[in-house]
Amino acid sequence: LSRTEKKLATNTKALEQAQEEGRVLQEEVDHLKKDLSKATTELTDLRQVAGEAAELKTRCIELDREVHGLKKEQMRLEQAYRDEQVLRKKYYNIIEDMKGKIRVFARARPMDQREREMNSVSVVSFPDAYTTVVDAPKGKK
Repeated sequence: LSRTEKKLATNTKALEQAQEEGRVLQEEVDHLKKDLSKATTELTDLRQVAGEAAELKTRCIELDREVHGLKKEQMRLEQAYRDEQVLRKKYYNIIEDMKGKIRVFARARPMDQREREMNSVSVVSFPDAYTTVVDAPKGKK
């Protein structure tokens, strides 16, 4: 009987230890289930973000193509504008020649070193290829 009681006590202890280990393992399983749930939620969010990123990348590529096309168009328009300016000036000159107007050609030399050392200021400017402005003390001419 005492041997059986000892076995019973030993088995009871083993059972209590097994139950404790089972409780600990169950808590660990519950904790892992919570972590899995969080990870699943994060994965879903990340998939959504990845989808949005793919859409944005596609849109960015489309915008890059559009910008490239617009730059080409701008360059073409700028060249057309320059060509039209030259043609307009040519026709203007022809009309002026027909009217018998006198043409004036002017050249302004760059300032030399001595003039720069004296802090002189150039009074001649060229806003465009066909215009000369003299900014004298009496006013612009």
